Amino acid sequence: AVYPGITDFLLHHVVTDSARRYMEGCIEILEEGGFSEVEARRAFAIIYTFMWGGSVFLGVQTRHNASRRRTARRSSVPTIEELASVEHTRAGYDVIIAGLKLSAGLA
Repeated sequence: AVYPGITDFLLHHVVTDSARRYMEGCIEILEEGGFSEVEARRAFAIIYTFMWGGSVFLGVQTRHNASRRRTARRSSVPTIEELASVEHTRAGYDVIIAGLKLSAGLA
């Protein structure tokens, strides 16, 4: 992974004042984009949760790759590699943003 250990860091990290300002800034940007205060907070929480989950998958992928090679077995269940992929992340953000805009009446 690009940032080994990030998952463990996030799990044990306390939100700093600068991180809180960053989060508040993101919420302000969403409000400026047309979301109400409540919708902006909800949108940020959803986006942040997806982003946070992605970092967990990257951490798991790193451990997975370090412990064994990927097998060629086919399955209908997404692999860790697929869940941690850039394509999955982009598609997920597209769906989340479209859904948030629709729920806020901005679509």
